[in-house]
Amino acid sequence: MGFTMPGQAWTYWNRGPGPGDDYLSSEAGKDWSRSTGRTAAADLLAVARALGGGAMPPPG
Repeated sequence: MGFTMPGQAWTYWNRGPGPGDDYLSSEAGKDWSRSTGRTAAADLLAVARALGGGAMPPPG
């Protein structure tokens, strides 16, 4: 599913575990977070529009 149907809205990058600045205290990674969020939203909207003409058939 991935970017087609994002499973969550978490697009921040926290630089991994351990001590250091948190997301709100630092500017690091925010461009990536914004870009990832926009991409996920655009992909989800594109799929929703594509399916708007008709539902997907059931599996099998």
